[in-house]
Amino acid sequence: MRAPAPENVPYWLTAMKVFNSLSMIDQSILVMVRSNIYRFSAFLFMVKLTLASAGSSVAIAGHINPHHPASLPIMSVAETALPPFHLAFPVHSLAAARQFYGELLGCPEGRSSDAWVDFNFYGHQIVAHLAPDEVGHRHTSAVDGNAVPVRHFGAVLSMEQWQAAADKLRKAGIEFIIEPHVRFKGEVGEQATMFFLDPSGNALEFKAFADMSSLFAR
Repeated sequence: MRAPAPENVPYWLTAMKVFNSLSMIDQSILVMVRSNIYRFSAFLFMVKLTLASAGSSVAIAGHINPHHPASLPIMSVAETALPPFHLAFPVHSLAAARQFYGELLGCPEGRSSDAWVDFNFYGHQIVAHLAPDEVGHRHTSAVDGNAVPVRHFGAVLSMEQWQAAADKLRKAGIEFIIEPHVRFKGEVGEQATMFFLDPSGNALEFKAFADMSSLFAR
């Protein structure tokens, strides 16, 4: 164990003496380590400079800076687990809504009151509000040769689920405003679709893709 350097001897001089006392192998290792430290320091500096100049709030570890408004995303299209969607719509009768959404479509019922009832619609929350004056659809839009109700909602299913739903609705005597069929055949976005109405005249669409990755293809 070396004795501590006298107080009147500069630390750099002590370091030089220690360095000179090392073997050539020890010195080469020390030089290599020091060189790599310098290189990493320079690389780290350039990374920080680049992030700062770009206005990025993301740290090297991938954390978001809550003090940077632009770093707080409202929506991410890369999410693998979709957040539950919420939709409220008018109905003329809660009893009819329960029969249609709960019994026919098989949506589990959630909370309710005398004025509304909510359902689990394929993992999403839909709420039927008693508002007879606002029910029904009023306008259509031309889509692949069909008059599609402008105001509608529904679900994107697998082909198997879609076919099972079509069969069940037919068996129940539900009248389709657009019969189950495949639209955009041979084009980007080819899909199976069907439109029908609930007892209050709200339009629903069930659709399906053979390749779900083409949902947003264009």
